[in-house]
Amino acid sequence: MSIKNAFNVSFERIWFLDAYGHVLCYAPYYKGLARVPILGMLLKGFVALPYPLPISSVPTWWGSAGSPLEVPEFLLERTSDDFVTLRKKLTGEYLSIDVHNNKTPLVVGLNGWERFLPITHDMFQGLVLMTNPDIGEVRLASTGQRVRELVFPVGGASEFHTALLGDARIDLKESRVAFAALGRLGVNETVTLSLPLYEGKGHCIITATRLQPIVGEG
Repeated sequence: MSIKNAFNVSFERIWFLDAYGHVLCYAPYYKGLARVPILGMLLKGFVALPYPLPISSVPTWWGSAGSPLEVPEFLLERTSDDFVTLRKKLTGEYLSIDVHNNKTPLVVGLNGWERFLPITHDMFQGLVLMTNPDIGEVRLASTGQRVRELVFPVGGASEFHTALLGDARIDLKESRVAFAALGRLGVNETVTLSLPLYEGKGHCIITATRLQPIVGEG
């Protein structure tokens, strides 16, 4: 879902996935960013930017009511392979994750845990459909078997930005176009899509149906 400003430039609402399928969101109790699993709703703590993202920017973080959130200033930098890093302007430290809880510590070095995958509103909706069996029904096109939900790697695993769909390991970055198509489905609409597998090992063909709308924002 895009937003146009007075200059007719299209902006997207963008959220960020960490290496293990958690979403960055706003944590009002310490006025910063936390990481939470994908739930059956959209989350506060998105930025509004052109998509594909600019090479660098210092975005404002927004809540569901259209009000800016009290998040420290981060320099958002897009990497050559279409991930992003978030570097605190005041200190130059990178936003990272703690896989044992929902916290996002700051670190000096830049490694896999400091790289986040940008997802648009439609992509987020598609991921919710695939992770909540009450909202979406996903079946393998080859067998018709229903797969209940995507399963993300446990914290510390080496397969960053992937998820299991049955026995198939999906590449989340390469599947974003498919997730966006899923996110645009209306209730009771069905689509057949191809999801690229991790490390270029082929594709998984699915048929997906939206069962319910996504209601509310956390």
